Amino acid sequence: MILKELEDGYGLGNLKTGRYNIYIIGGLGIQVNSGFKFYLEQAIGEEEVSIVESRHKVRTFIGFDKAIKFGHFSIQEPGEYSLFVEGKEHLKIKESRLIMRNLMSNTQISNDQIEICVRKNNRFW
Repeated sequence: MILKELEDGYGLGNLKTGRYNIYIIGGLGIQVNSGFKFYLEQAIGEEEVSIVESRHKVRTFIGFDKAIKFGHFSIQEPGEYSLFVEGKEHLKIKESRLIMRNLMSNTQISNDQIEICVRKNNRFW
């Protein structure tokens, strides 16, 4: 599911058991400063699910849009979940990951153009 804009909270709805990936849509260059984080809470039970940030940010395309795999999380108990963003001003997304291109022109994507995508990982490994 693709969530529009970078907001403080998203209702993800009913998630089944399994592993899910979080993608940031909008560019291929990323800079994450301390203070930025995603966290996931279950609606009933107030259980917080930890999100593991990817060490190597995989670049990909979702549809025809540039995307970066930010991290993943696992759901042990199916139910209603919400995804929250904390410190969104500490996240910088650039159109390109080429250093020279970023130096020559301002290619930073504004936060209102960034989208979040949550996808279930159906791989066995």
